Amino acid sequence: MECNERYGGSFKGRRMLLTLPLLLAAAHSPQARAQSRRETINIRDYGVPSNGDWSAFLNAAASQARQVYFPAGEYVIRDGSWPQDTELFGEGERTVLRMAQGARWLLASGSPAAGATVANLVMHDLQLRGNCDSEGFAEHVHLLRLAGVSDVRIENVVFRGFRGDGLYLGAASAGVHNRRVLVRACVFDGINHANRQGISVIDGETLRIEDNSFERCTRNNMPGAIDFEPNDGRSIIRDVSVKRNRFNDVGGNVGVIAFHLQPDMETPPEDITVVGNRSRAYRGTGAFLHFGPNRPVGTDMPASRLLVQDNDAAQGALSLHLGGRQVLVSNNRFTDFKGTAHLGYPGTGDALDFVLRDNVFLRCGSVSGNGLTIFRAQNLLVERNQFIDCGSGKSGAANAIDFNRGKSSHVILRNNEFSSPTGKTEVAVQKEVAHVFSPGTNAFEGNQLRGLRSWFPSS
Repeated sequence: MECNERYGGSFKGRRMLLTLPLLLAAAHSPQARAQSRRETINIRDYGVPSNGDWSAFLNAAASQARQVYFPAGEYVIRDGSWPQDTELFGEGERTVLRMAQGARWLLASGSPAAGATVANLVMHDLQLRGNCDSEGFAEHVHLLRLAGVSDVRIENVVFRGFRGDGLYLGAASAGVHNRRVLVRACVFDGINHANRQGISVIDGETLRIEDNSFERCTRNNMPGAIDFEPNDGRSIIRDVSVKRNRFNDVGGNVGVIAFHLQPDMETPPEDITVVGNRSRAYRGTGAFLHFGPNRPVGTDMPASRLLVQDNDAAQGALSLHLGGRQVLVSNNRFTDFKGTAHLGYPGTGDALDFVLRDNVFLRCGSVSGNGLTIFRAQNLLVERNQFIDCGSGKSGAANAIDFNRGKSSHVILRNNEFSSPTGKTEVAVQKEVAHVFSPGTNAFEGNQLRGLRSWFPSS
């Protein structure tokens, strides 16, 4: 049964102005809310006041009801609050919660208190609408602001026209972290790229970002469509999964998926999964995936445990920009990138205990001249990959793999296939003068060069 039938008729075309800051704030205590669980509130039951006085609706929303239903229509909200233990839902894109002109945010929730979080938040089947097309870019004006929250599910929500972020997961007070947040089957549509990120994560543990669509978002001086950017040493980025998302025509200067990490983090990021994502027509200057601890990586550093698997990315600047410890890059396909993949780039962090296996690099490095560039690596296995037409085709800039300035040890290149059907690649493996290998620690085994040259020390 349709929602409008369940709640007594349709509500199309009605435009509501919710100007009070605490649109959904609970007037009763959390204890009172926990003691009584009413049925769903339908805001249509409380009328549309002609004088803009929303006190009746606010009183209803502050009752013990767990669910707040928004029938189809448009509701203009200024700096609204989303209280604990509340489910907000509507009729999909036909229910539009629109940010008021000049608002600081559309909806927000979180806890400023140390040791506490706002918990049990559910949102689904709504459209959150910002004003980037009428008011333009505003870096810190977000549609949904959460900080100090736990047990959050956001599903089938359209974030459209955000000025800053569509969803912002910020840092709360000391000892309070965002935990157990699921964002699934949502659309992040920036309309005209006059925005920051689709999703920004400053702090979070056990985060799931799955099966979402990102399009037309992010200015080219902002990081990317999904940006993990802890801004102080107390933030955590742990147990994060970014799976099966789709990216089309997004911008940014760090990455489509960016872990833009700070060197002063007390706990380096760990247990990160980037699997099954698809990216097309990236218009930014960063990488499909950027992950770097921005600090020296040593055996005393906690393992990143980064898994990059089954992704399909085409058309962009760089394919990968990675550093860290214990990283597996497996079964990905990278096609038509102007730039290269970077491992262990200076300042990003060394590549320690890396495995690149069963990936395809097709026509990568068409401008930079390299398909894969390695700077500082230790315990690196490059195995069963295909490098096809990587490079620019110009002498000195036509390398499938390039060991650039830096140093490496215990590097194994095994059973890779290098080919150049259109002549873009001249050298399968290039060693630059500025790169230093530890003698006797490397191996070159079973690689198919297809007539290309190799300058790897053990070849």
